[in-house]
Amino acid sequence: MFLISLSIFSQNSYSFSQKLYDNLVSQEDTPSFIQITKKNKTDFDLHYNREIHIETDISSTHREQTFYKCSINVNSNTKFLSNYAFGTDKSSGSGGAICLSQSVLLVSNGAIFQENQAAVGGAICAIGSAILVDGAKFDQNNAYKYGGGVYFQTNFLNEGEYNYLAPSSSCIIQGCSFLANTACELGGAAALSYGLEIYFEACEFIQNKCSFGGGAVSSSNVDNLKFVQCKFVKNIVDAENPKLMSASLSKMAEGKTDKTQGNLVSDIPSRFKGRGGGAVCFLSDGKKGLSPTSPVYSKKQRYLESHHCCFVEDSSTYTGQSFGLGAGHEIILEGYSKWKSFQDRMNNIDPKQMQWGTMNQFVSRTVNNFFEENATDWVLLEFLGDASDEECTPKNAPSEEQIVTPEESSIKYATKSNQGNENITSEVAPPSQYTYVATPITKLPMPSTESPLNWPPPSRKVGTETTAEPGKVFDPTPEDVSITEKYPIGLTAIPDMGFRTRFATPFVTAKQTESIIDTPSPTEKVPEVPEVPTPSPVNGNEAQGAGETKKKFPLALVIGVVAGLLALLALAGLIAWLVMKKKGDSSDESAIEMNEETVMATATTDGATATLTNENPLWTTSVVGNSENPFLNDFEEDEQIEGFFSVRKTPE
Repeated sequence: MFLISLSIFSQNSYSFSQKLYDNLVSQEDTPSFIQITKKNKTDFDLHYNREIHIETDISSTHREQTFYKCSINVNSNTKFLSNYAFGTDKSSGSGGAICLSQSVLLVSNGAIFQENQAAVGGAICAIGSAILVDGAKFDQNNAYKYGGGVYFQTNFLNEGEYNYLAPSSSCIIQGCSFLANTACELGGAAALSYGLEIYFEACEFIQNKCSFGGGAVSSSNVDNLKFVQCKFVKNIVDAENPKLMSASLSKMAEGKTDKTQGNLVSDIPSRFKGRGGGAVCFLSDGKKGLSPTSPVYSKKQRYLESHHCCFVEDSSTYTGQSFGLGAGHEIILEGYSKWKSFQDRMNNIDPKQMQWGTMNQFVSRTVNNFFEENATDWVLLEFLGDASDEECTPKNAPSEEQIVTPEESSIKYATKSNQGNENITSEVAPPSQYTYVATPITKLPMPSTESPLNWPPPSRKVGTETTAEPGKVFDPTPEDVSITEKYPIGLTAIPDMGFRTRFATPFVTAKQTESIIDTPSPTEKVPEVPEVPTPSPVNGNEAQGAGETKKKFPLALVIGVVAGLLALLALAGLIAWLVMKKKGDSSDESAIEMNEETVMATATTDGATATLTNENPLWTTSVVGNSENPFLNDFEEDEQIEGFFSVRKTPE
């Protein structure tokens, strides 16, 4: 029985706790990856690859109008009120009323988008899609980052050799009014990122606000952005007003976080280097026609065009800055961009000065080191002057009581303080009497302000005083004149007068002074240029060799060359003679030796005959007689008959 009651109690307690848990979970935003597992697939099918018509009002929804590869048609008089888009998914914070990707959107006349909120695109966020909005009204929508009313971004297409923005992604907005929309960073009414051509026609931008750039429209890397018959009235860029910012940015501006030191506007992060552009902020990098990740730059300009547009009292308040070239209350340009204006109206603009690139507080360009100096420019054609007539009054503007004029810095230029006649000299008061007070350094020998003694002025005497005037400049003296009287051309000869210089200038003072000091003045000698004789005409025989250049050698050089050659020849002959002589001596010696070797017979003193061979007598000589050894009596001291061989007379 106890076990049965315990099991019943356990079942009741479990069911109660489960219901309480389910109620708590239902009030929270479940992460998207969990919702997908529990959601019915039919809900996803309603937002993918469908043709959808929205005819009823939609209000207070949470991220329900998200479409992918769909065709959406919003009928007239449809109202989107107080919708919001926030969550953990990547696209959950985009498009407070409608978010679409790779889709087509058509908004008919009379649709209203009011008080919608999102991180990007307070009312509409379109990524890689084609949108056409006609006659809609965007009122008090809010984006915590970009595009208070509309955010548009084109995707890239890579097919074959084409790798750039997809032509199918386009944005056309006409006959719409953007009133009091807010973006915490860029583009109070609309923020545009990448696009081939985007059109705004007959639209009114009134009192839209943002913190950094583009109070009405902010454009980044759009090739052609065109405004036709649009009106920009009192749009604001204000980076110091926390009311325009998100919670995190407002805390940073108020100095309530550790991310900033004090209340410094420069510490607030910005997507732009420059700030401003109450009406339009137009930015272009140097990669038109290329992929954003390309390492090279094409440096081609992107174009902002305005035709028959009015710019009325837009302001960048105190925070507009272009680093030296104006606040950009109406338009600010940055990078490789160009503004083309045709029959526009804007206050405080001189088209003549604008044509020469003169910046002012209303149209400016950002200056930095990354872009070249001529990267940004503009041209104004048929400028119509100030925007104060009825043509620039908006049709959908709120009452005058609701329009708040923003506070902005008052720029005062230099003006004339003297309104008198510029051609006359103004009166100058006579100087007051001043008494010079002597000091121990400046006072004279007597202790007074004036010296009672008349000190003579110092004088300098050089040589003997004379009143003789210098002689006139004369021609060069002849060669037979002595060295002491011979002077160069153009100098004046002065007689020797002691220590006076020998040269003096041919100028004297107007009256005679006590001391005459002559100053030497050398005269520049012009070098003589030798005249080049003109060649005389040649006859027919001489004309044949006229084209040949004759080289003339100095006579001394020719003589030296000839003498050197003769000396070389003489030396060569001497060497040849010595060689021949030495060769002849050696031939004679050889002949003598041969003669000694070839003697066959000789007679002795006693009539005997000695027979010799033609061999070396030292080895093969035979003597006919009593002695056969020719060296037998070499050491005898008897008298011998000397000959080729020593043969002693032997008695019989």
